Amino acid sequence: MDGYDLRIYRTAGLVLEHEARLPAPGWEADEGRTVGEASVTSAPDGTLLISHRGLLSSWDPWTGVQTAPPLPLVDPGVHVVFGPEVVLRPGHDQVLVNHDGVEVWDLRARKRVHRFEIRTLEPPVVSPDGRVAAVADMDDTAISLFDLTTMEPLPPLTAVDQDPIGMMGDYLFARGESELYVWQWRERVQVTSLDLHNNWQPQSIEEDGFVLDDRPLHRELVPYDPQVWFDDLCRISDREYTPQEKALLERLGVDDTPPCR
Repeated sequence: MDGYDLRIYRTAGLVLEHEARLPAPGWEADEGRTVGEASVTSAPDGTLLISHRGLLSSWDPWTGVQTAPPLPLVDPGVHVVFGPEVVLRPGHDQVLVNHDGVEVWDLRARKRVHRFEIRTLEPPVVSPDGRVAAVADMDDTAISLFDLTTMEPLPPLTAVDQDPIGMMGDYLFARGESELYVWQWRERVQVTSLDLHNNWQPQSIEEDGFVLDDRPLHRELVPYDPQVWFDDLCRISDREYTPQEKALLERLGVDDTPPCR
């Protein structure tokens, strides 16, 4: 993304495949004012959804062709030089838009269906089933929760200086200054925290586990299932003990049979 242009590259060799002009809202940014970044997300069918300067456009990444007329996400006369940021609602033809609150938009009907009044600078995260959304408030004193089925707010989490990064089942994952926090969001209880040792790289929550570093070619997946951890430890330690280890185990009165056999 560069200014008002969309450029699509092939991953192998970073070869430019397509280049197109993004739709413009009909006004120009003030002289000397920088146009902000676009919000880009990919729909399940591969369509690129790009929010830029208040317009949401849809693109086929294989052809570089716009697939639908641009959808205005802000009221006429409102000028924004950034996204606003857009997040997909899984299992629904809807997106959540962060624009002076959290708005739910129906892509098929091309209209806003609900607005949650909350002051926030961060994009919301949505549960994999598309039923619940979470977002940090602007004062960094709580994480607000919303039921996307009833479009009603849920009791918030008292989470100071924490930004949600994802949800999985009954658990919500949030990032602090240098910690990862895990919440049981239904009970509004913090389950645990993990020191990330000043790891400032972006993290994400996926179906199979927590991604410690979400940059391309740096992805480290930490599985949720403790049995996966145990099986991996068994694989690593599947060997006979050395004479020194056997002598130590004998002194301790411990069975010297390898633990995973």
